[in-house]
Amino acid sequence: AIVTTVGTSFTQTGLTPNLRTNAKLRADNASGTGQFGPIVSAVTNVNPPTGNTLVAVTSATVTVSWSGNGNPAGTLYQAIISTSASFTVVTQTISVNGLSGSFLSLLPASNYAIKVRGQSNGGALTTFSNTVVTQTTQFVGISSQATPSSPYNPVSGGVAVYHFDESSGTAASDSSGQANHATLTCNFVNCSTPTFTSGMSGLGNAVEFSGIQDTWCNVPSVTALETTDDITVSAWVNPSSLNQIAGAGIVVKGSGTFETYALEITALREWQFRIVDSVGAAHTIKSTMTIAVDKWTHLTGVFDAKANSDMLLYVDGVQTSSNSFAGVTARRIVSHDLTIGNRQNLSGAYNRGFRGLIDEVQVQNEVRSAAQVLVAYNGSFTSEFTPPAPNSDKRLKIPPNTFGQEAVILISGTPQTSPIIINGQILTDGLASPPTGQTFVPNSLIEVVANLNGSAFTGTLNSSVTVSIPYPDTDNNQIVDGTDPGLPVSGIVMYTLNESVVRWEPLSTTVDLVNKRVNGLTNHFSIFALFAPTAIQPDVNSVRVYPNPWKPNSGSRFDSVTYNGTTGIAFDNLSTTGSIRIFTLSGELVVSVPYSSNNNGTAIWDGRNSGGQTVASGVYFAYVKSNTGDIAIKKFAIQR
Repeated sequence: AIVTTVGTSFTQTGLTPNLRTNAKLRADNASGTGQFGPIVSAVTNVNPPTGNTLVAVTSATVTVSWSGNGNPAGTLYQAIISTSASFTVVTQTISVNGLSGSFLSLLPASNYAIKVRGQSNGGALTTFSNTVVTQTTQFVGISSQATPSSPYNPVSGGVAVYHFDESSGTAASDSSGQANHATLTCNFVNCSTPTFTSGMSGLGNAVEFSGIQDTWCNVPSVTALETTDDITVSAWVNPSSLNQIAGAGIVVKGSGTFETYALEITALREWQFRIVDSVGAAHTIKSTMTIAVDKWTHLTGVFDAKANSDMLLYVDGVQTSSNSFAGVTARRIVSHDLTIGNRQNLSGAYNRGFRGLIDEVQVQNEVRSAAQVLVAYNGSFTSEFTPPAPNSDKRLKIPPNTFGQEAVILISGTPQTSPIIINGQILTDGLASPPTGQTFVPNSLIEVVANLNGSAFTGTLNSSVTVSIPYPDTDNNQIVDGTDPGLPVSGIVMYTLNESVVRWEPLSTTVDLVNKRVNGLTNHFSIFALFAPTAIQPDVNSVRVYPNPWKPNSGSRFDSVTYNGTTGIAFDNLSTTGSIRIFTLSGELVVSVPYSSNNNGTAIWDGRNSGGQTVASGVYFAYVKSNTGDIAIKKFAIQR
């Protein structure tokens, strides 16, 4: 470094720019004592890096390099990576003293954008370099696809979006990004503040309104809500009573009958959308149907100021009415709070309260098309998610609030060879330790991962997701194809692997015999697999006969058993197919009972001979023979 002095000031040049250097210079002060002079901090700015270039891309890493643009060696650079080219959410940030850097622990088959900037030794940041976009590599066997549309996805043109998923308090957050947060309000001596309560399935909570005076949800007036042209207003509404006051406010901007826009209920209990134009004239359109109590209804009002001043009202995603008002190109400017669940009577009390539940309120400063309105309506319900090949035979049923935002689902049907994030040794250990008494159903292993902003979501889902895995049974014998001994379809249970303790945990499971699928309900994504118990044995060496003695109609523990709709004495631990021949003690053949894979290893004899007559009490022999030639003889008694 080169140090120069001017009078009593010191300047140090030639410093490495990414290091904050305190140049402590010895000099004589005015008294000539030769003590240390002042400490001088030298801060040097750096140039923005250029030429951002991909070096290497794998399924979990991305390495980039760049040019220092004249910066000396050792300069500090900051590189960021995101799943969005607009970098609305940054997945990772790394700082390096060099001209390359690597991002680790990324997700396969995912799109990423990267850019770099320099940092001075004083902490000042340069502008970013160019952005490079890439996709991490994808193992064969992994499918990647975005989740279906949902009210929780970012809203185009949104200035006020309320999911009302809070569980307590009076604050309701705005998810539009505009920070127009709302407050549950009560300003009357006998009123009660609106409360959060359970909403429509898959949409979390909602707000319950009593309809009492001066009770509502309030959003302070701000510039973003003061636009005067295009507008789309929507909400899910569930009236608790037909007794609604005329003009009951659902979503209202303004006071009295001079609102800039309003979703409301008419005196005849119809849904209505209202605007007031720039000269103070009110325009309304109403639904062709009346309100329904205890039923969730989706309402959308649209005003298109640029196309013939169209007003449209949609109910449950379908246009129910429309009108055009020639010459009306702007709505009235209103510097008034946005109110939900009530409206103000001119400048007086808020006494036009709605009775019921309101959820998913959205205000957008743009026109939504009929197709977009229908997508918004359908997106409020649980969607069946079908991934692309090679995992198109798998299914997920995803409620709209599962993640609370957009997500990309990654599915691997072969996680042993094509893992997404699972540790290979953990998976191997898990498969080596099946649940007690259970056998793995071949080809039923899958891994499911949710990609949120470039990282794997490992938390608890907001709503449970149904995972659906097919099983093979081409001959419809209710035995899983290719299993020996056979695995009965009726006994299949879906399990998820608890990776922290390497233990399989059962899920709430249903078996769909018609579509040959097993459905499990989960609140966490991980490894899923099907297991089933089996009573079918490779031979008949372990056949059991019970109860023994058999005492029909005794009411005791030796009474008859029932299996697959037949009642009698049971023979289990059978092979896949074969026959049971019953003989008397003297060797007389009583009856022959064939069994097959449909018996799932257990056959029932009802105690009748080949002529259909009930046999007497006594001692009998069972001669059990499998189709492979194995033989077992069992002795048992009947006591009537």
